[in-house]
Amino acid sequence: MNDAQPPLCIVCHHDLFTDEWDRYCCRPCQQRIDADLAALAGPVTWQGTGRERRLVSGLFAALPTELEPSSRSNGPRVSGSKSAPIPARMGPLSDSANGGLVNDLEEWVRDWEHRGYATRCRAVRPQYRMDQAVATLRFNLDTAVRQHEAINAFAEDIRTIRSTCEAMIIGARPPRDLSAVCPCGTRIVFHLDSQMRHCKGCGTDYGHKALIELALATRAA
Repeated sequence: MNDAQPPLCIVCHHDLFTDEWDRYCCRPCQQRIDADLAALAGPVTWQGTGRERRLVSGLFAALPTELEPSSRSNGPRVSGSKSAPIPARMGPLSDSANGGLVNDLEEWVRDWEHRGYATRCRAVRPQYRMDQAVATLRFNLDTAVRQHEAINAFAEDIRTIRSTCEAMIIGARPPRDLSAVCPCGTRIVFHLDSQMRHCKGCGTDYGHKALIELALATRAA
């Protein structure tokens, strides 16, 4: 009789089925990662009605509509004002620009490329880069869940990016970024509800408590 304990999904920490033992995460978690990626790219698509209405794709494409402070106003926009223009809302602007959320996704594409199962795109416009990065990550996701020991960090990053976009679109406050510096010199960005982060410099995994302690040590230094 085989009393060996089944391995755990490193994302949800539930037992893997026997036919999932060649994977780091279970199929439901893989499906959630894929859904989070799919929600970021493409044209804006709504699903449902009333309070159940939500964006199911095009979250990144929807961010530019949030740039103007009056974008939530129900009244008409008035042109010809003699007053100075009000600056754009900086949150969506920075997150939809080249160095924002697109760059966060492309870091994972570069990581996967170094492992031999992804190829970076050469697009220039942020929306094209987002669409290409999402397409690349979705296409190679099945390989990554079997070969990438930090697929849980990837899952959390993608969930955070989706939540950040949704929060700005519906007017909620996005999660606050915190950071810590690993002893190897790599900066790790996380949030107060982050359960784990993987250092891309040395490969060390930090749990929630370790992240907080590392952030405090970084601040003290």
